[in-house]
Amino acid sequence: MSILSFLGFDDQLRQSSIWDIHDNLILKKDGSVSAIYHVPSRVVNSVDDEAKESFKEVVFSSLSGLQDYKDFNIRMIPVPQELLDKFNKLSLDIDWDSGVSELADEVLHGMMYNLEDSLGDVFEYKYCIVVPLKSIHVSVDLKSVMRQSYRAVRNKTMSYLGFSEDVPVDWYKRYDVQKELVDNALSLLSVRALTTTENVFLNRLQYLRGLSYDKDMEIEFVQGSIENLDEVNIEFENINILKVSNLGSQSYVGLLPVNNLPENISYLHLQEEIQTLRFPVESNFLVQFSLSKGAFSLLAKANRSRQRLKNTMEEADESESLQKTTVIRSRFLLEDLQERFDEKEPMVSYLNTLIVTADSIEELKSRYEILFSHLNQLGVGLVRANADQLYLYYKNMIGEVLDINDKNFIQPTTLEGFCENLFFITRKVGTDVGFYIGRVDNQVSSWQGDFELAIDSSNNPVYTNLLQANKQKVSGKVTNNPHVGIIGETGSGKSFLTKLLFTYHSFLKSKILYIDPKAEMRKQYNKVLGEHKKAGTNVALQKYIESIDFVTLDAKNPVNYGVLDPIVFLTGAEAVDLADSMIDSLLGKDNNPVVQAGYLDSIDKVLKRRASGEKVGMLHVFEDMQSENNKEEVVNAGNLLERIVKNSILSLCFSDGTNDAIGLDNKITILEITGLDLPKANSNHDMTKTQQKSLTVMYALGYFCKRFGERDKTEETILFFDEAWFFNSTAVGRAILMELKRIGRSFNNFMVYITQSVHDLSTTDDSTGFGTVFAFLEKTEVDDVLDYLKIVKTEHTREWINNMTMGQCIYYDTFGRKERITVDGMFPEIMELFNTVETKLQSVA
Repeated sequence: MSILSFLGFDDQLRQSSIWDIHDNLILKKDGSVSAIYHVPSRVVNSVDDEAKESFKEVVFSSLSGLQDYKDFNIRMIPVPQELLDKFNKLSLDIDWDSGVSELADEVLHGMMYNLEDSLGDVFEYKYCIVVPLKSIHVSVDLKSVMRQSYRAVRNKTMSYLGFSEDVPVDWYKRYDVQKELVDNALSLLSVRALTTTENVFLNRLQYLRGLSYDKDMEIEFVQGSIENLDEVNIEFENINILKVSNLGSQSYVGLLPVNNLPENISYLHLQEEIQTLRFPVESNFLVQFSLSKGAFSLLAKANRSRQRLKNTMEEADESESLQKTTVIRSRFLLEDLQERFDEKEPMVSYLNTLIVTADSIEELKSRYEILFSHLNQLGVGLVRANADQLYLYYKNMIGEVLDINDKNFIQPTTLEGFCENLFFITRKVGTDVGFYIGRVDNQVSSWQGDFELAIDSSNNPVYTNLLQANKQKVSGKVTNNPHVGIIGETGSGKSFLTKLLFTYHSFLKSKILYIDPKAEMRKQYNKVLGEHKKAGTNVALQKYIESIDFVTLDAKNPVNYGVLDPIVFLTGAEAVDLADSMIDSLLGKDNNPVVQAGYLDSIDKVLKRRASGEKVGMLHVFEDMQSENNKEEVVNAGNLLERIVKNSILSLCFSDGTNDAIGLDNKITILEITGLDLPKANSNHDMTKTQQKSLTVMYALGYFCKRFGERDKTEETILFFDEAWFFNSTAVGRAILMELKRIGRSFNNFMVYITQSVHDLSTTDDSTGFGTVFAFLEKTEVDDVLDYLKIVKTEHTREWINNMTMGQCIYYDTFGRKERITVDGMFPEIMELFNTVETKLQSVA
């Protein structure tokens, strides 16, 4: 037995080498110290190639600054999303004292259960980078090297004899300067030093891969004694499969090193590809900068390999044999490597290990096959490394670095080539806390209408809470604009998503109004309510529907006369402006300055009568216009207006003032108007008289919605405006739209604007736009959508949008992120409410 075996050095790999943890520093038992930083993921749109290339340059620049430290370690770690905490936070904003509470409770619990059931592991990827501040590798002080080596032997000997050395007091203070230097080197990546608690958990997590655990308990466990850090049972099953168990939970762990890469690694983007898999894959890179000279430098190894290839080629020439293509390519690559050395490009060697976990050996093998197959398509080769599993397990611990004994699976390349892995990026859209509405789509090609397959193929849930848009202290937001645009052709899923967002957000502490000009929701909601009442099922849904105040504006019912009369529900200049716009819309070409002056005078007179307490309305304006002292043109116009209004849908807006305006004090209101004949969006045909009347009513409704949003600054209000395209059809409509937008942030009013064309979202005289957009497919406007969302127009991005199937849209959030998502209606019982003529997503579940 060797002295090393006698001292137990052959077992050194099989135990934690960490001696102490403080802030983002770890002190190992050999005296070396490493600093750990969290690297915030840069959200890059999946088809934004320019942004990816730009970010790779940032990463290259940052990592170049670590050459003096020789080693660094990049870790991409799948971390549980902690759904319970996510939905507990959301529940704080639920209106538990209203009729929505029972359904809201079922939805929140159902979301958590269904996500865990369908995804198994609900996780997100986080990045960290580890830099050794002091080790045998980087020390330039020979005495320091000898001191560290001596300490390692001494500590092992003392441990064998039953003694131990205490952790040096305030050891971490000696590294303040080195930490500051690393902070500066990595500043372009916006790194953040871990806290002690985060550091403890990250190191403990290495031993808990795939296991069930209580995060707080595990942190306390290690903080009680650092010796508990590696307290798990590790054994082999079936000879070469690692099995880890702890407190009754067990996991099978497979460590798969990357053994070969494609010759051309440009645009490899390995880290991005790994994130598209449905199961979590930890990716760990142990990286070492190459020495510029010496027997162990990368250049020396390359020269030795080149000499061997030269000999092989000369032997082939002498025997008059054909040169193998692989030999020629290898010779070329080695010569290219030499040139890069000559140009002083940073060179690195690295060990990349992918770590997979599973609950059973069968599941582990299945994940092996999927991972091997997926990466093989990229030209990336993995090996099972059966004989090296334990070595890889401990070699990939935090604080480890490559040494001269690490020869297998090492990949030499330039630092620039290394950055082609595309580190520190993620694909994310939506809010951290919110209602689950779907999943990020992982592919550009079409799902051929099978949106359920698109959902099943993604591991990336999308959450949203529209009310976060104008809230302060939400990190990363690029706009506080609270308004939402939902666009797309009929049948694409636009109406389905709209009603899904309406239902979920009606659970919150807010008042919500849905304008339904197609008058389709009340009938369906009452139908569903009747079916459940008859069957005695789904009481929570029954109570929810019963809590909704359905208001139907039917011009055939005298009760509704004048509920949108501008003189009844508006005052002052607003009443004058709306009345002027409505009369001008009705008169059209028959209007002229004389007539306009006449009816404006009459409006002023009627408003004064109202101010004195008299009940008056727009019909009194027409009466006054017909008085004997007015000019003939004004009298004729008053007579014409009275005749146009009589027995038509305009009775809603022109009345004698007897009825009051609409009252909207209920938490949830669905307001529908029957008898509307709205022209089709983007129609080039002249409007019929009934269509003109319908638009006039909609103008009045727009002003009413403005009043809804302005009434209480302290309370959030959400306005869903379906068929809202008409606002941009006239100057008056555009002015109303701008008013609705302007009251948004200051009055806590959120407008959800549903229309077909992206052109309806902006006008030349309006720069406010929409903070959030859901863009469903409109085949004639693909380039226009790309322009609006500020996405570079390429064949790739056009294909990305053109290939969207039913139920898919581009989600542009308030953080400036854009991704193609598949909408997921998780609850069939709620989806019954959306079974209207327009939506085709009745079977989403």
